[in-house]
Amino acid sequence: MSQESKNKLKNSWFYHLMVDNKYINILYILIIVAVLIFLFAVISPIFKPVWTFIQIVSLPIILAAVFYYLTIPLVNWLCNKGIRRLYGAWIVLLFIALILFLLSLLIPDLIDQGQSFIRDWQTIWQAYREEVNQFLPTGWQSEVQSFVNDFMHNYQLENFNWQSILNRTVNSIGSFVGVLSRIIIAIFTAPIILFYMLKEGDKLPAKIASFLPIKVRQKSLTLLTEMNEQISQYIRGQILVAISVAIMFVIGYNIIGLQYGAVIGVAAGFLNIIPYLGSFLGMIPAIIIAIVSGPSMILKVAIVFAIEQTIESRVISPQILGSNLEIHPITIMLLLITGGNMFGVLGVIVIIPVYAVLKVIFIHLFEWYQRVSGLYDEADILPESNKDN
Repeated sequence: MSQESKNKLKNSWFYHLMVDNKYINILYILIIVAVLIFLFAVISPIFKPVWTFIQIVSLPIILAAVFYYLTIPLVNWLCNKGIRRLYGAWIVLLFIALILFLLSLLIPDLIDQGQSFIRDWQTIWQAYREEVNQFLPTGWQSEVQSFVNDFMHNYQLENFNWQSILNRTVNSIGSFVGVLSRIIIAIFTAPIILFYMLKEGDKLPAKIASFLPIKVRQKSLTLLTEMNEQISQYIRGQILVAISVAIMFVIGYNIIGLQYGAVIGVAAGFLNIIPYLGSFLGMIPAIIIAIVSGPSMILKVAIVFAIEQTIESRVISPQILGSNLEIHPITIMLLLITGGNMFGVLGVIVIIPVYAVLKVIFIHLFEWYQRVSGLYDEADILPESNKDN
């Protein structure tokens, strides 16, 4: 094609409408993305072996990553004191082994108490219902159930079914043999992965960026750094707060003499990993047992809960979590509902850090799109009088 023909084509209405048009180009991109998603859905069975491999290696990697984010500040502190990173990694591994050994000494007592709690639960629940029925009018259960059903329907929460979530979790985990084999693999491989993460984890972002073009390398490093900060902030913060909550509840319940206080306190700490819902769910068994035990125990449990909430919200959370992830509470609730119904209990736990990472990626992509598209240039929408000035 001659230069004259090329110029004629560029000046044609077709070129300006279908090629040199920002909005049409956006439509092209959306169509390509939709086609790629459709093709991936069609050929997804091909990747089943890959998914099986990911399921096998995911548990040790997740365990190693959790311990990495918990202990990497200690490794960095040792390095700042002049200790080589290799020796710092070994010291941290030995420290983790010591902590796990000490905790293993407490596990038999917790298991015994948990078994007693499960065995006596029907008796406790029956006594609880009898106590409550003495103070509430006849037919209160049907009225409460009707109110709950209306509330769930109005706020579209009827799909947030814990039984369904647990069923999905069990189904996603697989058979007992598969679970046992994965746990054994994780026990032996997670410490090895953790050691190398502690030893060379600080070099990983630069290694990844070295495979990228030079023009996008610095931006990619910034993106990886922000993603790492979001993940580390959430994992380290939530786990440390959960451990603190468990310790406070166990001490408080033992002081007031609440039956099954240790196992309930540990469960409350674990549930505290789930934002908002965790604290509420962790209090339910304690309240039920307190109602069965009598009015004085109800007051004692309320005092323990008030003290724990005050210390957690005023001291522990601000010191450990620092700045939050800037996620609206309504968004968190929607994420919990979605993660629970799609992936079970595991989805409830991991959906928020996954969302935080995706949010960072989206913000960077949107900023890039703002620069290259020209659709967000304020100069294009200024009045003519302002442009002349």
